Amino acid sequence: MKRIGYIDYYLDEWHALNYPQWIREESDGAWAVTAAWADIEGTTFGRRTNRETADALGIELVSDLDRLIAASDALIVLSPDDPAEHERLATAALRSGKPVYVDKTFAPDRATAIRMFELAAEHGTPMYSTSALRYSSAWESIEAAEIAGLTSRGGGLLENYIIHQLEPISLFVGHDAKRVLASGSPGCEFFLVEYSGGRSVSITQQPALGFAITALLRDGQAVEMQANDAYFPPMIAAMIRFFDSGEPPVPATDTIALMSLREAVLRAARDRGSWVNVES
Repeated sequence: MKRIGYIDYYLDEWHALNYPQWIREESDGAWAVTAAWADIEGTTFGRRTNRETADALGIELVSDLDRLIAASDALIVLSPDDPAEHERLATAALRSGKPVYVDKTFAPDRATAIRMFELAAEHGTPMYSTSALRYSSAWESIEAAEIAGLTSRGGGLLENYIIHQLEPISLFVGHDAKRVLASGSPGCEFFLVEYSGGRSVSITQQPALGFAITALLRDGQAVEMQANDAYFPPMIAAMIRFFDSGEPPVPATDTIALMSLREAVLRAARDRGSWVNVES
């Protein structure tokens, strides 16, 4: 059995609690989360202590990050709701040369994303990140070449969950977004994203919405694709293949472009009614 080490901001969070079972199942027991290191106590956010969480998961809680990295065959940097912590939490792992998965949202901005990939490349460390929504089977119903236009919707807090719309959108329209315009209000967000060649995508973000994309096809038909399936297991299966092969399933250039677009979306939300350029 190969060993996966967790690196987290605090351990009592949904991804840390659920990944171990999926990893065992998707790897047929070949991989397992065996140990964890966490930066602060979960009690800071009204959660269980790191010790209580590790005991509940049946994994070792390690106080020395270097020891965790040395004892692991692969590493998962979690902190899914605090991407501003990722660069600091991941630095030692990115110097290790061991496969590293960094949970969504990868980075708070484009500059941070570039620094993290450069550090990984400098030390020969395979690394990638993705939204689990990339792996929804809903997106398999049409081909990108058939699409004339897209509208997307999704729920959750804008800062934490907009990546779950942007990454599936990119599967259909690519990564050449040029600028973003925001309207609406906090909690009821509307965005227009312009791409090269005059293409555009509209996005709605409201807390209670499910994730879905409506595609207008070139033949005039409209296709509604709702991400209601279990997309986490196939995401974990891809992660296991990455740990085995060292070949990232999502290119660094894609993730950097997504962080650029996310940064522009958040800036647009703060300056409604003004176009915000996407850095490239």
